[in-house]
Amino acid sequence: MSEGRKLEKLGYENLQKNKIQEAESNFLNALKEMEKEGDDSGQAYVLGNLGNICFQSKQFDKAEEFYSRSLTFMEKLKDAKGIESSLGNLGSVYFYKGSFDKAEENYQKAMDIMVEANDPLGQGIYSEYLGNIFLKKEEAEKMSNKKKFSETKVGAFLSKAAPGILGTVGDVLPDNGVFGLVKNLIQKEPSLP
Repeated sequence: MSEGRKLEKLGYENLQKNKIQEAESNFLNALKEMEKEGDDSGQAYVLGNLGNICFQSKQFDKAEEFYSRSLTFMEKLKDAKGIESSLGNLGSVYFYKGSFDKAEENYQKAMDIMVEANDPLGQGIYSEYLGNIFLKKEEAEKMSNKKKFSETKVGAFLSKAAPGILGTVGDVLPDNGVFGLVKNLIQKEPSLP
C-alpha cells in the first residue's frame, strides 16, 4: 500500500473516532503524497473528504475549493458517481452560501446523472434539494415584495394606537417562529416619529 493510501486510511479511522483535526491532518498529508505518487483517484476522494470536513465546520469557501478540485479529478477519471457526488456537494455549499442559482445549476447536473443512471433514490434526493431551492427563491422574492410593517393593517393600527410600541415589541419578541417574522419586520422598520 502506498504512503498516500496509508495516510488516507488513517484519516478514515480518525473520522470514525470523531477525531476531526487528526483526520484533516492525515488527509492533507495523504493528498501531498498522492500528488507525488500521481494517484489521481486517491486525490479525488481525499479532496472530497477534506471538503466534507470543511463543510461540517461551516468553512464554506474552503469546502467549495476542495469540492471543485475533487470534481476536476472526477471528470478527468470519468467517474460518474464521483462527479455526481462532487456536484451535489458543491450545490450544498452554494445553497448554504445563499447562491441559489449556482446551487440549482449543480444540483440539476447531479440530477441529470442520476436520471441517466436510472437511480430513483438519487433522483428523489436531488428533487428534494431542487424543491428547497425553489422554496428559498420564492421566499426571497416574496420578502422583497413585502410591505413595510407600518403599511400593514396591524402595523398601521399599532403605530396609531400606541406610538413607540413597535420598538418595545421588537425588543421582547422571540427570534423564531411567527413572532420571529414579526420581530424581523419590526426591526427593518424605519423609526417612527
